[in-house]
Amino acid sequence: MSTSRYSIVESVGSAIQTVNTFDDLEKHHPSSGQEAGRDYETIDGDLEEIRKTSDGRILIKKDFVLLVNGSNANVPVPCPISGYVKTKAAYGTVSIYDTPGGKLIGQVLHLSTNFKVKDGDYVEYGQPIGIQSGTGAAGTVTYAIHAHVELEKDQFIRYIADIASGAIIPGEGMTENANDGPPYQFPVRKADGSHFQTEELFKALEKETSGHYLLGNHGFWHGGIHFSERSMPHCRLQQAVRCIADGEVVAYRLNKDYLSSMFTGDSLCSQLQYSTSFCLVRHQYESAKRPPEPEEKPKIVWTGRTLKMVAARNARDVAGKSLGKTGNFEGLMPAGTELQIISMQDKTIDGFRFANAKITKGTVSGKDNSGKPATLGVGSSLWFAALDKSGAIIKNQDKQAIFTDTTPPPPPPPPKPKPKDERPQTNTLTFYSLYMHLLPYEQFPSREREFKRRVHVTAQALNVRSEANLTAEPLGQLVRGAELEVVSSVPAYRKKPVDTVTYELALVQILSKGAKKAGKLTAKTGDFVWVALRKVDGAKVDAYTADLPRQALIRPAYWKGKVKARLKRRLPAFYNEQDEDKKRIGNLAENSELEYHTDTLKRVIRNGRPQIMAACAIVNGGFWDTPICPTGPIWVAIEKSSMELKPEAPTDFDSVVTCNIPIRAGDPISYLGLYETPASAKGDKNSLHQVHVEVFSADQNLDKFLDNAAQLKDGAKYLRVVKGKSIHTKGGTEKEPIYSPSGQVIGADYTTELGSVPTFKGADGKEWYGLKIKTTGNPIQGFIAKQDGEVINQHERRKLGFRVIEEANSMADGFCDPQDMPPFFKELYGEINAKDIHTAQVTSSDLSLALKDRNLRDRWSRLVAVHPTEWQAKSGSEKWQRLEKLLEKSPELLRHEKERIDNLVWWDEASSVAGFPTKPTVHHFHPVALIDNLIIKETVESDFMYFARTLYGEARGQNYASKVAVAWIIRNRLATERWGKTYRSVVTARLQFTCWSQKIDPEGFKAIHNPKGSAWEDCQKAALEVMNASASANVLPDALYYYSPTAQAQLHAAKPDIYPETPPFAISSKRVANPLGVSDADYRFYKN
Repeated sequence: MSTSRYSIVESVGSAIQTVNTFDDLEKHHPSSGQEAGRDYETIDGDLEEIRKTSDGRILIKKDFVLLVNGSNANVPVPCPISGYVKTKAAYGTVSIYDTPGGKLIGQVLHLSTNFKVKDGDYVEYGQPIGIQSGTGAAGTVTYAIHAHVELEKDQFIRYIADIASGAIIPGEGMTENANDGPPYQFPVRKADGSHFQTEELFKALEKETSGHYLLGNHGFWHGGIHFSERSMPHCRLQQAVRCIADGEVVAYRLNKDYLSSMFTGDSLCSQLQYSTSFCLVRHQYESAKRPPEPEEKPKIVWTGRTLKMVAARNARDVAGKSLGKTGNFEGLMPAGTELQIISMQDKTIDGFRFANAKITKGTVSGKDNSGKPATLGVGSSLWFAALDKSGAIIKNQDKQAIFTDTTPPPPPPPPKPKPKDERPQTNTLTFYSLYMHLLPYEQFPSREREFKRRVHVTAQALNVRSEANLTAEPLGQLVRGAELEVVSSVPAYRKKPVDTVTYELALVQILSKGAKKAGKLTAKTGDFVWVALRKVDGAKVDAYTADLPRQALIRPAYWKGKVKARLKRRLPAFYNEQDEDKKRIGNLAENSELEYHTDTLKRVIRNGRPQIMAACAIVNGGFWDTPICPTGPIWVAIEKSSMELKPEAPTDFDSVVTCNIPIRAGDPISYLGLYETPASAKGDKNSLHQVHVEVFSADQNLDKFLDNAAQLKDGAKYLRVVKGKSIHTKGGTEKEPIYSPSGQVIGADYTTELGSVPTFKGADGKEWYGLKIKTTGNPIQGFIAKQDGEVINQHERRKLGFRVIEEANSMADGFCDPQDMPPFFKELYGEINAKDIHTAQVTSSDLSLALKDRNLRDRWSRLVAVHPTEWQAKSGSEKWQRLEKLLEKSPELLRHEKERIDNLVWWDEASSVAGFPTKPTVHHFHPVALIDNLIIKETVESDFMYFARTLYGEARGQNYASKVAVAWIIRNRLATERWGKTYRSVVTARLQFTCWSQKIDPEGFKAIHNPKGSAWEDCQKAALEVMNASASANVLPDALYYYSPTAQAQLHAAKPDIYPETPPFAISSKRVANPLGVSDADYRFYKN
């Protein structure tokens, strides 16, 4: 599968803007205003150019440019919607219809006329249909290369999102994970379904007081991590626990209901409920292949070589395009002249490399520097432009080389045997993910009763307010289709006590679209507002909203059993799962009903991309385009986007089921299950909904995986500094900085994202990295010499800190006895005690505190622990003898714990799974750290660099206090999420920071792409300072806007029709006082 991804840009004026969502796209022709002869309509508050189809559809028109690896050349355009195609040379058009010759549902223009589809083909969404070009009315290239797409809005939103996210792959179409995002995912999501960033997830884990990686409660070994309602309350109901990667479910256990254990304490008798439901998934990681090494072309030694001119060229007695002050001859060297090279310049002059050559045949006529005729003959030397800057022979207007090399070829050298490359082409790893304590089957309907009422807006516009008062000033308006969740409602609200007209007034949470006022977003997704759901005037009821179907928990698709599928659209069917497209039986009709058993699910590669297919029986309906009625099963791709799936109730409960059922990254595993434990000897209990997530491997290639045996060089780049390197301080002057040893050294190997590290240059030209290492003690801040750092990539895992620690005893009981500590735990305690936690036994609260130090957390989470699993040995085994000693004075608690251990273990029952580890001692990984590493990160500049460049573009000429003030505006904007969720998206948001627009601010645009000097160092320093500062350090709380009175006055004087004297947001009542050191003439700041 291709590892390339699309990126989307568009031209706005003379600037190039990045496109990540549909909302980023400008209106088509023109980007503002309207043009005669075009149709426009306001869609959800935005004026759009549209095409109305014969059946009343409104297709929005948009232009954009697709890039692959930064180039727009030869880029395949993915089909924007599934359907039947018709091509037309005029404008390079591919039209898509719901049926052959039916209703138009989408269109792509300006493609190359060498289409990748032919008339009548059924084309899948995302499948390549043609090459991006600029074809005009005559079928020839007329315009700049771009894509013109016409779609209904909802489909357009999906199309742009799938391209931008990588769900659609260049030349291949939809990835197998198109419905759920990237191929490696964290096991939990945010409440709104969006993905966590790594730091966000680690921050959330700080809320967990137990279930830490490697060390659990009471000093026992713990191979995974816990997500509970402390950190992920929404995973009880709203968001399922997700599969971390593509794979196969090889074993699971589904409790019919919670298991129950009785614990009789000193004063209470408690019934404790708990879940032993689990799901075990096997994954096969394989990196992209190492690209072939470029063959080193032998360097041509031109001295002494002979050549013959094919085209006439200017010749002089000096190297250059003119005689200058020292030349005394120039003339036209005719074709056929034969020469021998005396020397060839390595440097270029005016873009060319000049050759000094001796004439061996022919003459060159010309003139001297006084204008008199002159001739050079055989034996004379001359200079002429021979090679371009790449070293290739210059070509004439006919694209022919200007000379041929006539040097007799030397005898071929003896063949050199090419050494065998012992490196693997890829890095691989087989690993397993375990999800434990999942929701039992019979708890699904009881959980669903907790769902709140949801509605969608049916009115054209619906006022929202910040208080429960329908006479208050509206905060803004919701557009039709916005979804809301009802928190509470007043069924018969009256504006005045005497009114007979009533309203259903509700406090709601906005689930989609947000509210706007005067074109500005005033209430975003997630905000709580008050709205009227309906109006009642006697018998007349005006409904402003309609109820949505009641929510349901998502049933996992891996439970064994039959599944019924109703098709949402036509789908191809095959006799065999491996059949090519041309061997399809036909297309099943929309609304056909199929049935399959999960045992038949298979992962296959079709058209170069993976799909999950099943052997299906037709229950109702049939083929749309053929009378064939197969007697046996047919194979159909199982995709949630194409069908409604209704699994029958499972029949296997409370026992381990082994299987081989494909599962995708992001597919639901289940929800948090209840796990109650004894709280004390009294008999009371702790209750918590949680999931235990664990990742382990027994792969013999693990060392190759950690050491990047394939020697890959792509992915994210990091700076690595090994322990002992000297830290320097900066002195001297701004113009001539001097770096001197501070006496401190790096105390432990340190890695950080390369893009987050500023670089500096000393007066002697030596380069330095600026480091700021946070620790629980005094932070380390200073500079290290560039040669003392090593740039590594994300595949060099051992250098990144993935370190193997091993418990050699296969019968280790997993308990850390402070009086008799095994080497395994000594290493762990060594890590923690480095943080000044010197206790006889580390508690959960000690570990929780220590792991808030990012440096320790990074080292800890990258430990690869070789240790016996906790899921194999039953309570009667030698491994658990320690438990009997620990609890010999609490026989009831011992009985309870042994009973629970026996109910939890499952390892031996899964041993029949093909390829399952033969021994219970395996390598354990921290799930978050491993998934973070496996995600291929684009080698783009970090948020920090975008932040610092923006400060340089906006405030490079201002003092340091002004730079910090502008930085706080950017951070405040990030906090609102109105302009995006990263610093990069905030500063590059359309028409916000002018330095990112070449059209509006060419000087600023040029500056941010070539920052330099002390101003650049200050901007990097200010960006780091504000990014890492606490909220209490904010010098401009709530301020979101600013302008420079001096700059605004200059703009207004030059273009008064475009730039007013003051910007519209500059309202005196909303002004925020300037921070100390920031002049009123330089900047003024305002709230929203």
